[in-house]
Amino acid sequence: MKTTLSAQTIQASEIFKYAYNGNTGYGYSFSATNSGLKAADDGVSHTGNYEITFQGVASKPVPEPSAVLSLIGFGSLLAGKRQMQKSQF
Repeated sequence: MKTTLSAQTIQASEIFKYAYNGNTGYGYSFSATNSGLKAADDGVSHTGNYEITFQGVASKPVPEPSAVLSLIGFGSLLAGKRQMQKSQF
């Protein structure tokens, strides 16, 4: 929306309520990323996405599935080799 007093574009989100990680609050933003969408009636309204970020609990590292499968395969090979050595004696 352009104001009649200046040529600057004004951006303002709706006020939203959130509940995250046991905390509840309200938020808003005055900075949007361009969505490329426009209202059919005036061609300029509703042109932004307002992105929300929260400071959360840091995630713990999770091993890659391929690494876990490799360890299982390697362990199986060692167990098989040991079994063959026992059967030869």
